[in-house]
Amino acid sequence: MLLFARSCLEEARLKGLPSGASIFATAAEQLSQEVAKLPDTDLLVSGACPEGLSVPSFAQPQRASFAGRLLHGLLKAQERGYQRVVVVGLDSPELSGIHLQRAFASLRQGRAVFGPATHGGAYLLGVGAKDWQHLSQVTWQTDAVQEQLSILFPDACWLEALQELNHLADVSKLLSRKRIGGQLWQLLWRCLGTVSFLLPSQKPCRNELALGFHNHPSHAPPSL
Repeated sequence: MLLFARSCLEEARLKGLPSGASIFATAAEQLSQEVAKLPDTDLLVSGACPEGLSVPSFAQPQRASFAGRLLHGLLKAQERGYQRVVVVGLDSPELSGIHLQRAFASLRQGRAVFGPATHGGAYLLGVGAKDWQHLSQVTWQTDAVQEQLSILFPDACWLEALQELNHLADVSKLLSRKRIGGQLWQLLWRCLGTVSFLLPSQKPCRNELALGFHNHPSHAPPSL
C-alpha cells in the first residue's frame, strides 16, 4: 500500500480546513490499522509521513508533475521488492478495509483497479507494474481522469464512488452521507462547527452524492 501524503498541517492549510490537521492524522492512523489487517501487505509513504505514523517513507521529487511523482513512488516501491501496489491519499475519509481488500483481489486477478471520486478524480488506483507507464498519459487532477483511465484500462475493476475531502464544502457532504463514524465523524463535526463560528452567515451545504464499484501468482512478492 502506497500512501501519497503531505504533512497533515499542510494538507489542512491547502484545503482551507480550520483544525483539519487532526482529521488527516486520524485518517492516516485508520488506514494504517486497516493495512495491518491485510495478509502480507505493508504501508509505505511517498512524501511527508503523517504525524503519528511510524512507517517507511521517501521524499517526492521536487518540481515534478503529479504523474512524475506517482511513477517515482511506484518505482521506489518496486525497488523494495513489491510488485502489487495500491495507491491512495489522505483525502478519502470514507475509504474502508473492504475497498482495500477488493483492490488487492482485483490485482491478484491481473486486473487494474480504480476508485472513482465523486468529483471526477480517483481516490485509489492499482495497476500492474508492466502498465505503470500508461499512467503518464492521464491528465491528473482534472475532470477527465476517470474517462481517460477507462480508455487506457478497458478491463479495469471499478470500486464504488466515494466523496473526497478537498474543500470546506466537502465536510457537509461527507456528514450528510452518514458513512463515517467514530473519531473521524466527531472531528468533521468539530471542523464544521469551527467554520460556523468563524463564518456565522455561511450555511452548511447539504448536497448528497453517491454511487457504486486486481495480481499475480500467490508466490509473488508481498503486496504493498
